[in-house]
Amino acid sequence: MKIFKSILGAAAFLAVSVPSGFAGTVSYNSGTFGAPSFASAFTGANLSLQQFDSSIGTLTGVILTLHGTVTGDITLDSFDTQAATATSDLKMTIDLKLPGSVCTTGCTVVTVLPDYHSVDLMDASPDGGDTPSEISHLGVTDSKTNSSSSLTDQAILDFFTGLSSVNLNLAAAANSSSSSTGTGFAPTLITKGTASASVEYTYATNTSTTPEPASLFLFGGALVGLGLARRTSLFSK
Repeated sequence: MKIFKSILGAAAFLAVSVPSGFAGTVSYNSGTFGAPSFASAFTGANLSLQQFDSSIGTLTGVILTLHGTVTGDITLDSFDTQAATATSDLKMTIDLKLPGSVCTTGCTVVTVLPDYHSVDLMDASPDGGDTPSEISHLGVTDSKTNSSSSLTDQAILDFFTGLSSVNLNLAAAANSSSSSTGTGFAPTLITKGTASASVEYTYATNTSTTPEPASLFLFGGALVGLGLARRTSLFSK
């Protein structure tokens, strides 16, 4: 009888020690906004992301990742006879924002800063006018990726929960610049860009009263042990 009580106690302990739910993640991607035709800045654009389906669990966190790319052309003309060094940057600041219905301040949740950087030596031969540009960088590009911290505010979790999609606000501005150590210098910069986003949902599965397979396995193992113990006891008498 002591053996019987001990085994049942161990089985009960093992059964309740296995959690009835677990945490998981699921991710979705947006389309890409932007094309070679759009230029230095844009506001009011939207990126669409699929919502979290609450039938698979309870949403506990949202991580947004923004992918931004800057593309464009750099052409540099020299109009003097001085050798000089030119520094150029094709830059964009791209922000992903929550809509005003979810936040009142701090609506920008993630920012990327793609930046194509070049340093060029301008020789002492004057160019300009109808002559070819001295330096050309055509179709250059740089990409950056950045992620938000996990968003856990209940209003944000509710916003991302559903069976449809959500639209996040996208804004970008060009910050391109070029400078030279010479005096006769004329840069031409064309800045373009694209952006896309992804979302990762962290969730906890809904708890259930149905015993989990691990619990049943452990309990079954305890019962087998009980049967063997009783058989050994009978043979020993």
